[in-house]
Amino acid sequence: MNYKIFTSESVAAGHPDKICDQISDAILDEAIKVYPKSRVAVETLVTKDHCVLAGEVTCPKRFDFAQIASSVIRDLGYTKEEYGFWFKSKIDVYIHQQSPDISMGVDDGGAGDQGMMFGYACEETPELMPLPIMLAHTLMRKKDELMKSKKINYLKPDGKSEVRVTYEKGVPKAVTGVVLAVPHEEKISSEEVLTVLYRLVFLPLLKKYG
Repeated sequence: MNYKIFTSESVAAGHPDKICDQISDAILDEAIKVYPKSRVAVETLVTKDHCVLAGEVTCPKRFDFAQIASSVIRDLGYTKEEYGFWFKSKIDVYIHQQSPDISMGVDDGGAGDQGMMFGYACEETPELMPLPIMLAHTLMRKKDELMKSKKINYLKPDGKSEVRVTYEKGVPKAVTGVVLAVPHEEKISSEEVLTVLYRLVFLPLLKKYG
């Protein structure tokens, strides 16, 4: 361990990156329900008042991809046009069947794509993940829960957290910085949002991880 400070960030379920992930995942889920051997390679892009779906799907059933995307966007809390992006925003679909040439190469167990992943477990948290990323993830997860349950009814879907932890000889010793970016209704002051989130989100989180 050659670092003294380690910082990680996490994003809310309604962050644009996560919206895209969840729409693509939902399309995959629908295809697998129909045909377990379905292949789905769908990319999603979102921007102001617009969603684009592109890629290819191999499945016997035809889907209403725009409806799937709209349902995900609505479930994430984008239910108001004033957000600049919501479940009735324009959705363009550019999804086609996979090329037969690719099918020939992968139907009998070949790889249609390549990827390399690596990682490791550690004992900093019960989840066996580094403390900074677990703190960041948990902050966003709790924020999403409060928004969806309407316990805090002025939060908007987007958000991001960043947590900085100091280490001594490879052991986490203190949380020395937290960024919690949470959009909210303009009628509520940032100070009020900070006070509520500090009490309902941050303090319980520190207690959970000791």
